[in-house]
Amino acid sequence: MANKKYQVFVSSTFVDLKDERQAVSKAILNLGHIPAGMELFPAADVDQLSFIKKVIDDCDYYILIIGGRYGSLSDSGLSFTELEYQYAVESKKPVLAFLHRDVNELKSANVDTEKDRLQKLHDFKERVKSGRLVEFWSTIENLEAKTLIALTNAFNEQPQIGWRRDTGELSQEMQARFEKMREAQERVREWWSSGNKKIAELNERLGSYESLEDAIVEVRYYSSSLGTQSVELSAEEIVREFAAEIANGINSDAIEKGLFAYISHKVDSDVDTVAVSSINNVALFLEVYEICHRENGVLTLLPGKKWLLKAAFKPLKKVMATRTIDDEIPF
Repeated sequence: MANKKYQVFVSSTFVDLKDERQAVSKAILNLGHIPAGMELFPAADVDQLSFIKKVIDDCDYYILIIGGRYGSLSDSGLSFTELEYQYAVESKKPVLAFLHRDVNELKSANVDTEKDRLQKLHDFKERVKSGRLVEFWSTIENLEAKTLIALTNAFNEQPQIGWRRDTGELSQEMQARFEKMREAQERVREWWSSGNKKIAELNERLGSYESLEDAIVEVRYYSSSLGTQSVELSAEEIVREFAAEIANGINSDAIEKGLFAYISHKVDSDVDTVAVSSINNVALFLEVYEICHRENGVLTLLPGKKWLLKAAFKPLKKVMATRTIDDEIPF
């Protein structure tokens, strides 16, 4: 993936999810790639949809964010957001879908109340969930972190053509395309940077207690009695479960054994296997939140995050309130 930039289309309803799209765009930019979406063309009409399809064609991945509104309707009776999604699926773009966990937690102004629209939203969600894994989010910080993990997984497991810098002379057509992409990226940067927000804020927040407090990793497993199941582990649970291993260096096998033991003991005694993708997600969590760094397949604790391991013995809030540079860890 060196020297390759991916263009990622971000789709959602417009007014109610501005902040959420901003967070997702920041995650894409922070990974060094290019977001594209409705901030470039917010009007919802047939002519704009035709243009949006061309932009989706040029994108490598498609992100869908669903909250509590179905969106503006087209003449077909479907929302423009759903039409974008349909086109992305038909175009065989890798789709990363993020659905709000509980719309009752959203502001009333951001939730549909009409029975017909609620039914359309429900049916849309069911179509999205059918045949693919989806992620569920509850806060903007939670969505941002899940986007980082999901995109990193997608880049590794479903690499696309992307864009590379050509050392030779580009054709006029390619120059125009790159210029268009550069302008689009600049517009998105200016958009989310408004109000003195900067990319550095994301790095700071990823390393802070506040973001860890909301971080959740979904772990999928197979149970002989119930079939495929999933359980959500909080940051505190992950740190507590793997504290001793993290202190000495942890690899994928150790993560698998730890997850198996945790699920067998606390969730489902009939667990047979833990999904490989879930093992990778826990490892990615430790990297994305800069708790550990990876070398030769082993995740090693970063010295500056040693204080976090005290969460294995005390609540995270107390640890955060009293942490010092010379905190002692009892192993």
